[in-house]
Amino acid sequence: MDFRLASRSVVVSGLLTAILSVVPPISYYNMFCGAWVVLGGVLSVFLYERSVDERLSYVDGGLLGLLTGLLAGLLSAVVAMTGFTVFSAVPLWNNLVVAAGMAVFVVIIIAVLFSLFGAVGGLLGMVIFGGEDLKREYNYDTDYVTKLKKEMEDRKTGEEIK
Repeated sequence: MDFRLASRSVVVSGLLTAILSVVPPISYYNMFCGAWVVLGGVLSVFLYERSVDERLSYVDGGLLGLLTGLLAGLLSAVVAMTGFTVFSAVPLWNNLVVAAGMAVFVVIIIAVLFSLFGAVGGLLGMVIFGGEDLKREYNYDTDYVTKLKKEMEDRKTGEEIK
């Protein structure tokens, strides 16, 4: 995997995912199993696959999605915590230790959850954009139609020989 191109696709999809995760009307889609984060992982795999000729492995696709989710989680957690402390009805500045502890906790939780959903999105992107490689990677045929065609060809050649 080319890390320069991978970092470019991670940054672009991570920024877009963070923006979609923070803007209030459309950020509600993240309540549906982290929809924006999963789509960010898929976008990261798509952007990387489009920029190189080689195919990614499923591990690399999951890693791209994980890094996208991590970046989006960190950015959106920082923006969310900044907005919470600035616009909070309860002034947290009176007790900075509680505010700092809560901020660290929220950032860690959001970063972990976004990373997991991003990894799922990266794997989903590999299934969508690189599905044929799975059959070759494990060297067995999973396509039922192909098996039937092979059986029919074997029957034809067997009948012609007799």
